[in-house]
Amino acid sequence: MVVRAVGYQVILVGAGLCMALAAIGGLVDPPPSADAGADWWGYGIVAVSLAFAIRATRLRVVVTVDDVVVHSLLTRRRYPRSEVVTVTIANYDGFWVWDSPSGISWYTVPELTLADGQRRRARGLVGSTGGSERRAAALRAALSLPERPVARHS
Repeated sequence: MVVRAVGYQVILVGAGLCMALAAIGGLVDPPPSADAGADWWGYGIVAVSLAFAIRATRLRVVVTVDDVVVHSLLTRRRYPRSEVVTVTIANYDGFWVWDSPSGISWYTVPELTLADGQRRRARGLVGSTGGSERRAAALRAALSLPERPVARHS
């Protein structure tokens, strides 16, 4: 089973493509003669922006027979399915929002609790509380975990 936050993916892909197009625009527009030869910066920005957009299409959580694989922008984490004991939602504190002093975030993510007590947030599934609750419920169903009241952790 695959769980995605499609709206979040669309935003990230759009941002990456906008950055790439802006960099291409800078490369196409004739540069001043003093900046001739500095095109490698523009090509680098285009490459990184396109890589970002492509990687954003891969954000998801995959539940297989043996594992739960959490794909984020930069990492892919694999956890044994038998080690995941609960799935709740937690405040998002990743790329867009760093730790809030009040502990309140507009965005939430599903959070996996492992048998050893570690909590792992699925930051690639960012969304509103309702969307995160639906994704957490889908993960609980895929993992055959009991339905629990959603607890928000900061």
